[in-house]
Amino acid sequence: MQHFHAVVWLDHRDAKVFHITYEESDEKIIHAQDDSEHQPSGHRDRGKSGKRPAEDKQFFEGVVKALGKAQEILIMGPAGAKQELAKFIEKHHKEMAGRVMAVEPADHMSDYQIVSHARLFFKKADRMRPQLAGQEDALQQS
Repeated sequence: MQHFHAVVWLDHRDAKVFHITYEESDEKIIHAQDDSEHQPSGHRDRGKSGKRPAEDKQFFEGVVKALGKAQEILIMGPAGAKQELAKFIEKHHKEMAGRVMAVEPADHMSDYQIVSHARLFFKKADRMRPQLAGQEDALQQS
């Protein structure tokens, strides 16, 4: 099922993508591969080289595929994974980059908390935009 709004909560191991409306939501879970070099970015996990591991393209591609054709996207999560996904979308999926409304920090949350936060976020964002295309022009002329 595809909806206008989608939220993704992710860390470096898992991503939860919810397509939401005010009444319902559906969830897709994407897991990073176990043999992936993509690890949390803390200094203890950088290995002997001391360098950050490369981005997990398969993981991020799975998240992008799960987001589908959602027109407004909220990205949430702890640490740097959320920023890495946003940069990956900007670099590899330019057509989707304009649909990312915000990237927000968020600790581990239940599915209910993720969906509730996203509904509140999109409700506030929707109030900030004119509901009819002609209203914006009318407001500027007055």
